[in-house]
Amino acid sequence: MPQAGQALLESARVQLFLSTVRSQCRKCNVQFVLADAHEVGGRGKNSLWGFFQEPTVRTGNLRNRGNAGMLKIATKDIPVSEWIVTLAHEYAHFLQWFRDDPVYESDSYVELEIATEREAFEILERFGIPINYEAAKRKSKKYIEKIKREEKELESE
Repeated sequence: MPQAGQALLESARVQLFLSTVRSQCRKCNVQFVLADAHEVGGRGKNSLWGFFQEPTVRTGNLRNRGNAGMLKIATKDIPVSEWIVTLAHEYAHFLQWFRDDPVYESDSYVELEIATEREAFEILERFGIPINYEAAKRKSKKYIEKIKREEKELESE
């Protein structure tokens, strides 16, 4: 049964998910930030609720890990049941990067995002995150439709 708000955030399954993301990010020189902000990048219709940026690696000195990457999620006034889906999406990008998944380097943004949305729901289900999956998948479908339209518009210009 879906949970909401503080109860969802305090659930053992969500806490395990957050702990796993935090631990894996730390091991890979990626800062994990749950930001008390309405957005974490972009402006207006291009505002972002989350992003993943891989770390840069400097060669030559094994002790120099380069610049840290970042996995950042906006949480202010956003229901936990929504930002946790955004977190799963960005964490899926992190995992794609980590395992050198060819889709992460795909020339097709739509292809990348479809694969990422699919993997995000697999992650949420694997951790047993108690959200309304039907509602979340409807939002996911709308997102994919939106980026498909935007890609077609760019191609026709």
